[in-house]
Amino acid sequence: MTYTGTEANATVGHGLGVAPDMVIAKLRSNTSNWPIYHRSLDAGKVVWLDLTDAQTTSVSYNGAPTSSIINLGTAGGTNTSSGTHVIYAFAAISGYSAFGSYTGNGSTDGHFIYLGFRPKFVMFKSTGVQDLSLIHISQ
Repeated sequence: MTYTGTEANATVGHGLGVAPDMVIAKLRSNTSNWPIYHRSLDAGKVVWLDLTDAQTTSVSYNGAPTSSIINLGTAGGTNTSSGTHVIYAFAAISGYSAFGSYTGNGSTDGHFIYLGFRPKFVMFKSTGVQDLSLIHISQ
């Protein structure tokens, strides 16, 4: 979805019918980082799609999304005043997509994560140094 920012706490509807598991935002009218909300992050924390930083406190999202809205913070790439923004919101669909997290073990064999389907796209994002990682998988 797209919208114009207000730099005040606000909400945008997402139309998924369930709370999103992951939200990626981008300010389109200016240079900005891409804040990611993920249900497995600590409350009030985001990771940045285009940065290598660990999860950080941000004003990008003002709480977890609900089954109808995404809570925008006051700035941080999601609600810059008069800026044009785009948000991608994702929710798990059994047999099609899954969202979760795991803790790395440092092994060259790594983890085996059973999904119940064969993914065609997998996205990983570290949330810390050998810490929790995000996974977005869709078929």
